[in-house]
Amino acid sequence: MTFPEAHNLLTVHWKGPAVGETGQIGLRFDGPGPVSQAMVDGAAAAVSTWWSASPPAINPAYQLEYLRLARIGTNGKYIPTTQSWDHVYAPVVAGGGAVGVPKFTQQTAMVITLDTDLPRGLAHAGRVYTPPLDVALQSTMLWQTSTVTSAVNTFAAMLSTLSGSDLGALAIYSFGNATVPGGAKQLVTSCYADTRPDVQRRRARSLLGLKSSVAVVT
Repeated sequence: MTFPEAHNLLTVHWKGPAVGETGQIGLRFDGPGPVSQAMVDGAAAAVSTWWSASPPAINPAYQLEYLRLARIGTNGKYIPTTQSWDHVYAPVVAGGGAVGVPKFTQQTAMVITLDTDLPRGLAHAGRVYTPPLDVALQSTMLWQTSTVTSAVNTFAAMLSTLSGSDLGALAIYSFGNATVPGGAKQLVTSCYADTRPDVQRRRARSLLGLKSSVAVVT
């Protein structure tokens, strides 16, 4: 089973509030290779603008560290004889929120869905797990709709800038299956997010905690 074509993968890397905690998201583009230092450098300003936007905002404790651009083959791996290129932010870019202890831990996220014109099936949608908005929840335990809408619009503006660059068009790629062994590709047409905070797929590795109690089940 394969991807339908080779493509460019841009990953965005940050460090979180807890010591040793890191995070990343990946965006795939259908432009041709080879990738270059100039291409990843060209993406840096758009990503930085999204990260430091306010309001709505990412807490400054989340710091954007670097971008990595690589050429990915149909097997989902780096193409042999090619190399990845990094843009390192020096200094790092802090989120645009007010300075203070983040309202949520690294394991909480705002999940943004990348949508296509395909309603279902392979490559019909994708997801990225971004740092949570540094905004208090309402009594319903949800973020305010207008706040999330503003955040998604800011993220979409970044995607539009990147998709109009020499990276190629932003796309969702899916590995093939028994029915479609060659995989699938669909161009991203929009994005949206829910008003509820979601969670990352893993727990903190470095954030130490204590058991509140030990309960005996009989």
